[in-house]
Amino acid sequence: FISTEDQSESMLLSDIVLKPSNSLVDQSLDASYHPGFSNRFNHNINADGFGVGWYPLKNENGGKPALFRDTQPAWSNENLREICS
Repeated sequence: FISTEDQSESMLLSDIVLKPSNSLVDQSLDASYHPGFSNRFNHNINADGFGVGWYPLKNENGGKPALFRDTQPAWSNENLREICS
């Protein structure tokens, strides 16, 4: 779980990273929309690496952010799905 600073709301990482229509995984599969850039720089897929950071529940991890980074694309990363479940 992740929560707001005052812990009034908490959610799973998957609620942000995997489930929404504009999730990190969906954006990596459809990377064609880049406002402000010409079509020359718009690509249909993002096969680059990615990263995600979050603050766990207040008493976990000593108040430090949790980080997950990889050089593989988000859409094929099993570890990302594991930490989000």
